[in-house]
Amino acid sequence: MSITRRTAVCVRALLVAASAAALIAPATVAVADDGEHVRAYTCDNLRADGSERWDGFGDCEVARGDLPRRGPVYGDFEIRHKHSDFVVLCTADRDRRESGFAELPRHVEGHRCAPVRR
Repeated sequence: MSITRRTAVCVRALLVAASAAALIAPATVAVADDGEHVRAYTCDNLRADGSERWDGFGDCEVARGDLPRRGPVYGDFEIRHKHSDFVVLCTADRDRRESGFAELPRHVEGHRCAPVRR
């Protein structure tokens, strides 16, 4: 096979792979954005406590997923307001330190949190 033909075959293979990735990627983002698979607490009230720390307080409960009722929380999770659509997403950091702390039903504390717009 000549160099020109070999190059054309390689380019075609790369285009097919890129097209397949482009078709798969939007579906993955849609699942992440819909909030259906994110673990969540719900509370009567939410407040910002610093730039990236949020507290949910008042009759807090686990709304979705496997989250602790008491103690440190690891991994990503949401704190949702029970009486509105307001949601904050709290994320884990690279060092795998806790991303929050729960003391249900009194309160949930989230670190590295930001409001989510849906």
